[in-house]
Amino acid sequence: MDRILLLKFKPNSCNVHWWEYRPGNLYEYWNKVILLQHGLLDSSHAWTMNLKNQSLAYILADNDYDVWLGNSRGSTYSKKHQRFDSSQAEFWDFTWQEMSNYDFPATIQYILSITKVERLTYVGFSQGSLIAMTALDAFPELQQYINLFVAFGPVGYFASVEGAFLPLAQNYKMLQFMMRYLTNGEILPSNDILKFLGKYVCGLDPYLCMSVINSIAGNDGSNTNLTRLPLIISHSPAGTSIKNLVHFSQMINSGQLQKFDYGARLNRQVYGQSKPPEYTLQNFNVPTVIYHGGNDFLCTKKNVERLMRKINKTVISINYIRNYNHLGYFWSTDAVNVIYFSLLKLLQNY
Repeated sequence: MDRILLLKFKPNSCNVHWWEYRPGNLYEYWNKVILLQHGLLDSSHAWTMNLKNQSLAYILADNDYDVWLGNSRGSTYSKKHQRFDSSQAEFWDFTWQEMSNYDFPATIQYILSITKVERLTYVGFSQGSLIAMTALDAFPELQQYINLFVAFGPVGYFASVEGAFLPLAQNYKMLQFMMRYLTNGEILPSNDILKFLGKYVCGLDPYLCMSVINSIAGNDGSNTNLTRLPLIISHSPAGTSIKNLVHFSQMINSGQLQKFDYGARLNRQVYGQSKPPEYTLQNFNVPTVIYHGGNDFLCTKKNVERLMRKINKTVISINYIRNYNHLGYFWSTDAVNVIYFSLLKLLQNY
């Protein structure tokens, strides 16, 4: 794991990079830069959870890519702020909207400034694809820096959602109550309780753990290596803000790809209109590859079809994997053969 960890920001925002420990700067020989961005309630660990020969981050590194692993704000390795501490409610006043408006542009510019390349490849899973699409739509000038956008289980339009997340979304006011009165705004962080559950509960009864996960993500078609579950659960979920979950819930209820809904009065103050603005994606113009699964409860076929109607002109290929759920793109043991080998061939053209 050391090779990958040294290719990204160190935990706790310690900005130490691997090349500082080697004579010279190898970047003059290395121009294939790729950024992997995880999904909701996850962290960069998502890309390294399987065995080394089954994890996309390692596979890319072994094929001479300079691999950067992003960590969305509020996740395990992204809890630093210039003004606020993560124990303060002000720290958790964000959704994926802020990740799109501020974090995505800053991350791209930072990586390019370090690597000295002109463009990079972006791989986003779920929320990771959402923040990229909306940022590239809102800031078209960023598109010149992305040579290829790879979307695993892209979300944005929720024409249909199945599983346990749907009733939660339909009752999102409960989340708002929690955010206002019961917590500082953080939800489901990685902690000692999860590590205990991962080690003892999932270790003793992995099928029980998978049944809970499948109720949210969809049936995994027996593709997950159950012996890895204790490790996976010890790192994921990795936390986010309650406000972020509220935002996703609002989108599920409205069926729109929209900004956060503060209510009519505050919307007028924030947006200058009573309803939250929608993202049209009409400015999005980046070569795109989409992967989606037949058992995915969140990125359903209907949701992908609606997204395709918005960005169809930019899509190079769309890949339907019948037995994959929402986590299959990096949890499945056969992802190497089903996705990664063909993806590596495609990347050679960029």
